[in-house]
Order: sequence, then C-alpha cells, then structure tokens
Amino acid sequence: MIALVLLLATAGLGVQLQAQEGLEAVDALASAGRTEEARATLESWWEDDRPTAGRRDRQRALWLRAVLTVDPSMAGLDYQRLVLGYPGGPYSDDALTRLGFISAADGNLVKAANFFRTLVRDYPRSPERRGARAWLSENEAAVEEAEEALRTPAPPPVETTLSEALARYAVQLGAFLSEELAERLMVLVEDAGFTTRLVRVRESALIHVRTGSYADRAAAVELMRRIRELGYDATIAADVALEAPVG
Repeated sequence: MIALVLLLATAGLGVQLQAQEGLEAVDALASAGRTEEARATLESWWEDDRPTAGRRDRQRALWLRAVLTVDPSMAGLDYQRLVLGYPGGPYSDDALTRLGFISAADGNLVKAANFFRTLVRDYPRSPERRGARAWLSENEAAVEEAEEALRTPAPPPVETTLSEALARYAVQLGAFLSEELAERLMVLVEDAGFTTRLVRVRESALIHVRTGSYADRAAAVELMRRIRELGYDATIAADVALEAPVG
C-alpha cells in the first residue's frame, strides 16, 4: 500500500515538473524575442498539460498568454481572470497594474481607479503598490469628476415607442465578433457571481454578453452599478425582446 502511495505521489510530481518545464520553455522563448514560438509552445501546453497542472502553473500560463497575445482585449480578459480567479496570487498585482493603465489609456478613469484601489488595498507588500498610489494621487480630481458623472441618473426618455414599452432591460458587458472572446468574458463575470448569456440582436453582427432581464429600468441600473464597481464597462440594453440565443 505504501509503495502504491509513493508511486502515485512520484507520478504526480513528474506531471507537475513536466508542466513547469513547458512553461519555462515558453518564458525562455519569449525572453529571447521568439514570440511566435513562445505562443505555439504555450498553446501546446494549454491543450496537453493544463488539465493536470497545479494552481501556480495555471496562473503563470494565464499571465504568459496575456503577455504574449496580440489582441489587447483578450489580454485584458486574462488579466481579469487572474485577478478574479486567483486573488493574492503571484501575478495578480501585476495584472491589476496593467488593467489600470489599459483602462486609463481607454479613457475610463473610474475603471482604472477601481483597479488601482484594489491593488493598494489588497496587496500591501506588492512593489506595484507605490505606482498605483501615485496614479490615484495624480488623477484624484479627474476620477472624482468621472465618478460623479456616473452617479447622476440618466434623464427619462422623452418619448417611448410601443416596442420600447414592451422591451425588458438587461445589463450588457460587451459585444464581440469573436465567440471565443465573448465566452471568456462570460466566464469571468460568472466567476464574479453573475449569471450571463450570449445573444445576438437584430441588425448587429456582434455577439453580446448580457446579464439580467427586467421590466423596470431602475432595477437594471442598480445591477449595472454593482457590476461597474467590479471594474467592468457595463451598459443598459433595452432590446431583450429581440434577443436570439447563441448556440
């Protein structure tokens, strides 16, 4: 029995070492500037080794995929997955920093501030903390102005058509041409505790990521506020009646 336990433990250690070696190769290729080879090696690792990889290697793989991707939107989703799925992990503070600067570059100061505040609050030993506090200090007035604008309720519509009156409101988190990208965002939001769906709507080629369905717009606005506090670009959609599920 003891021999069997030792054999299983040795086998498990061997799998972990193999996974680590694969990621070491990805890191080495990336450091050498051989980006395409690094991506190919990581993709192979993702398919073959990720199912049996340990928690730390899964985090490292997410970080490498985000760093190596050519699509900023997909990189952002992997950074968010690190933050939400592995709070306190070895890459999560760096992910928060990158998410903060990505959001600031996109002009979303409230979202950027939320990422930097989370970094300052939850990662007291992180070397990234100083830069986050500096950004918050330098942009304090602009962030307060942007937050005040979000707190100001939208004026009611001047006129409501029959189709608008029959519509139910939802909160939309994003819209993508890529179903894979939409699914990644859906997983992230569901990991945060919200039930989501992928839909298409009339006269749009995009796949929409949505949550909630309300007759009352105020209820949808409250849900949108909660989701925005997590750092997502949530908006209100008023065409739920026209939704067609994806898949």
